[in-house]
Amino acid sequence: MITTMVISLSSFCQIDKGTIILSGDIGFYNNSYEEKSSGTVVYSAENSSFSFNPKVGIFISQNIALGLGIGILNSEQSRIERFNFGSPEQRTSSEISSLYVNPFINFQSRITDKLQLNVGLESRIGRGDTKFSNSNNANTEGEINFFKFNLTPGLYYFLSKKRPLL
Repeated sequence: MITTMVISLSSFCQIDKGTIILSGDIGFYNNSYEEKSSGTVVYSAENSSFSFNPKVGIFISQNIALGLGIGILNSEQSRIERFNFGSPEQRTSSEISSLYVNPFINFQSRITDKLQLNVGLESRIGRGDTKFSNSNNANTEGEINFFKFNLTPGLYYFLSKKRPLL
């Protein structure tokens, strides 16, 4: 079973210096997998994750917005394996919980009366905790530090003649 949820909201208005923008993302992912041989499960896995990242920004000019987001990410994974039918099954599980900051900058430029270029640059800088365990009682805990960088180019095409003046 695979479950995916995506929420996206957009709104366009007259953009002036000092305009505040609110955005963000929320995500949920769940995936289960099972492999059988002669009716016996030889491998199964389950993965799930949840993320939440609200953002706020301000246009420092008519074409450039700066902002910051604060997000959380939680991820869990479990797995069961049987290497052969005479041996005991091997169970493993892992968890990751992290908190991050998300600075961003957004550039917008009019190409034609109805077409606008949008380029976003953002990073996610964070820390988190990890936990790992298996059926051999090999339990570990640790910390993670991460840095992620995204470049998101896009085009906006306006159907009506009313559009942001850039």
